[in-house]
Amino acid sequence: MKSLLVLLFAIMTFNALPAFADDAPLPEIAPVDEPAIPPLDAPATE
Repeated sequence: MKSLLVLLFAIMTFNALPAFADDAPLPEIAPVDEPAIPPLDAPATE
């Protein structure tokens, strides 16, 4: 029963997000050129 309430609260929260986005536009996410995690075969930089 508790998980059902949490699920309903999450759905209501996500449904309310677009209403706030009109008043305060979210910052655009810039595309990332380099991956945050280096490849496994890359040498470690210290």
